Amino acid sequence: MNKNILCGLSLLISLSLTHAHKINILANVEGSIVYTQVYLSNGDPVKNCMIEVHDPNNKKLLEGKTDQNGEFSFTVPAKTDLKIIANASMGHLAETVIKASELPEIKTVNKTAVKTPVLKTPVTDKKEIDETELRRLLSEVIDEKLHPIARRLSHLERKTISATDVIGGIGYIFGLMGVIMYLRSRRKK
Repeated sequence: MNKNILCGLSLLISLSLTHAHKINILANVEGSIVYTQVYLSNGDPVKNCMIEVHDPNNKKLLEGKTDQNGEFSFTVPAKTDLKIIANASMGHLAETVIKASELPEIKTVNKTAVKTPVLKTPVTDKKEIDETELRRLLSEVIDEKLHPIARRLSHLERKTISATDVIGGIGYIFGLMGVIMYLRSRRKK
C-alpha cells in the first residue's frame, strides 16, 4: 500500500481514539452548592475522577472525587472566580471556570467562611417569618426542584455535535475515498 495512504489512515485512527477518550466537565451553581459532572465524549460518566478547585491565583481551595455517576458537589468556598479541574489520569484533563458574579454572598467571621444554617422547620400560618427568611426558604425549595432539570439539560448538552466531530467525520470520508481510489488504481494496473 502507498506510504501516504498508510500515514493518513493511521493519523485518522489515532485522532479518533484520542477524541474517544476526551473528558468534559459541566458545573452549575444552585444556591451555595456547586454541582459538577464529568463525562466522556460518548456521554458515559467518569467515576473516581479527581476534582480540584482553584482560585484565580491558582491556590487549591478544595479537592474531591466524582461518584459512580461522575458527579461531585461542594459548598462555595469563596466568592471569587473558581477554576474547576477534572483529572481522570493518563493526561485526560478538563476544566471550567465559574465567575464570582455567579456565586452567592458568603458570610464571614474572622475570615472563616460560615454557612448560613438551614432550618428545616415547617412553616405554619401561625408563625411569622421575615422577608429574608422567606426568600431563603423559597430559594432552597426552587434549587431543590430545579436540580433534576439542570441535570437533564446538562445531559442534553453532552449530545451536541462539536466541530471536532464534524472534522473527524469529514476525515473519515476522505480516508475512505482514498482507500477506494487506491484500490481502483490497482485494478487498472
